[in-house]
Amino acid sequence: MTSDSAWHGHLPEGWTTRRFKHAARIRGGQVDPKLGPYRDLPLYAPNHIESNTGRLLGIATAAEQGAESGKYVVEAGDIIYSKIRPALRKVAIAPQRGLCSADVYAIHPATGVTAWFLYWAMLTEGFYRYTLLESDRVAMPKINRESLGECPIPITDESRQDQVASFLNHKTAAIDALIAKKERLIELLQEKRQALITQAVTKGLDPNVPMKDSGIEWIGEIPAHWTLIRLKYATPAITVGIVVRPTDHYAESGVPALRSLNIGPGTIRGEDLVHIREESHLGLLKSAIYEGDLVAVRTGQPGTTAVVPPELDNCNCIDLIVIRKSDEFDSHYLCYLMNSPVTERQFVEGSDGAIQRHFNIETAKGLLVVMPPREDQHRLVDRIRVDTAAVDRTIRTSRDLIRLLAEYRQALITAAVTGQIDIAEMEAAAS
Repeated sequence: MTSDSAWHGHLPEGWTTRRFKHAARIRGGQVDPKLGPYRDLPLYAPNHIESNTGRLLGIATAAEQGAESGKYVVEAGDIIYSKIRPALRKVAIAPQRGLCSADVYAIHPATGVTAWFLYWAMLTEGFYRYTLLESDRVAMPKINRESLGECPIPITDESRQDQVASFLNHKTAAIDALIAKKERLIELLQEKRQALITQAVTKGLDPNVPMKDSGIEWIGEIPAHWTLIRLKYATPAITVGIVVRPTDHYAESGVPALRSLNIGPGTIRGEDLVHIREESHLGLLKSAIYEGDLVAVRTGQPGTTAVVPPELDNCNCIDLIVIRKSDEFDSHYLCYLMNSPVTERQFVEGSDGAIQRHFNIETAKGLLVVMPPREDQHRLVDRIRVDTAAVDRTIRTSRDLIRLLAEYRQALITAAVTGQIDIAEMEAAAS
């Protein structure tokens, strides 16, 4: 077996390691969640635990969740830990007595181990690497009781455990609050970006231009010299990518083929790009894509649209709507319009107002699109790029900071739980 130092480094004096099975007990004994004593207890499942933070989300009672199969009792103050997909680091402290699904371990610390210290120990980098290695040995990533029981856990005296837990509770709360502020800033910036684009593609750039009623409630007024037409009249063709057994055409190399996971609003991601055989491509030219064409997602995030760049000219696509390049539209203008709320509403809701799960050819052909003169479209694209550039830079900076804060948070947890930092000294310096 790998030495304990491989998981947690060399611990300082006053620290040791203990196998998880000696540091805690995983509760057993299933109960019937339909019975009176249990049906009104909260039921904890993996989807109720937020990754890394220990926050509990959307908790409901066993009765409200319709629980039928046997569950495990967890007492207030116990640790709840998702044994499936341990890479997600889903661990929390139960705020009250409840039940656990079969995918969650209810864990009670042993004598001499405090719950909060064990909680933080289960979020260290060493614990993460150990559980990841053990769970990779089975088809569905899962850490079983026996493997978890052998995981080494850093241990120190209870007084120091309380000091570590208190320190991390305070420090991570401050980091999480800062991350939340940055995430909220990104949301506001994205809303601002979308508003800039929507204003441009429906109202134009000149606030003094004469306006007219578009006749469509959610579009409102548009410049008087603009028109409103169905998309099918503005493009040579609307077609669809490969939909029948696309995997039959896959190859290690060949012609790149875009899928929905490659498409973001106005962007094409090269990660996870698949290829099809050259002969398949030549036999499937209906789904071939060329520079300036638009590709839109059919399922998942329906209608999400991007423009085919020069480097993907004469490639192919799988299960995407393809809107052919047109002399009527600047492709980038149409892309901005397709990703705006005024168009999104049309392909998200059917004629009866019901939410649609698929964006199909007929829906695409029937889309009402705002069409300025071609020269106006070019100016709008240039202005949108300028106006959104600063917003995008701030969003990227905020995301970078969130990533750095998350990395610092993780490093701080590991260092504190393994005695690599002097907490008293850090607190004195901060005061």
